[in-house]
Amino acid sequence: MTIIVIDSGVRLSHPFFCDKDIESYELRENSVVRVYNDNDSMGHGTAVSYLICNSLYKQKIDAKVV
Repeated sequence: MTIIVIDSGVRLSHPFFCDKDIESYELRENSVVRVYNDNDSMGHGTAVSYLICNSLYKQKIDAKVV
């Protein structure tokens, strides 16, 4: 299963994500930009991704979140 979160990016240094292989992209006006640094311009993408990943982890569901 693959889950795609379309939001403001992911703060890769968040304790939940720091040891995981994360592909993070950020929506900017009319484009999508791959983010290689610790960037989430609004914080919302990090929160949404955490809620989804934590739910999947607790339910032991194997999924890729992009």
